[in-house]
Amino acid sequence: MRFMVQLTGEPALGARDDPAFIEAMRAYTDDLGKAGVMLAAEAVRPTGANTRIRFDQSGVRSVRDGPIADHAPLGGFVLIQVRTTAEAIEWARRCPLDRALADGEEADIVVRELADEPPW
Repeated sequence: MRFMVQLTGEPALGARDDPAFIEAMRAYTDDLGKAGVMLAAEAVRPTGANTRIRFDQSGVRSVRDGPIADHAPLGGFVLIQVRTTAEAIEWARRCPLDRALADGEEADIVVRELADEPPW
């Protein structure tokens, strides 16, 4: 089973330059790699660098540059392949995202199973 482990929250992006957080994330992805479960890991640019393309039923497509406030910012993602959902959740729980947070800040990790084939 393949899963996308999404790191959400702008605090993770702000901590990219913090050596302790960088080292913790490297250790985490190293552990994923050594276990043979990591397929990919990427960070994404801050929400101000995002672009949204909105579709409606009439075929109109509107383009809007970020920041896009009504969506949770995505700090990055890891693609993993494991045997069970419980195993994916356990790997996500090990992520050191909390080291990127200041007092009172929160962030989420969303674990989403990937479809074996696109529905289209």
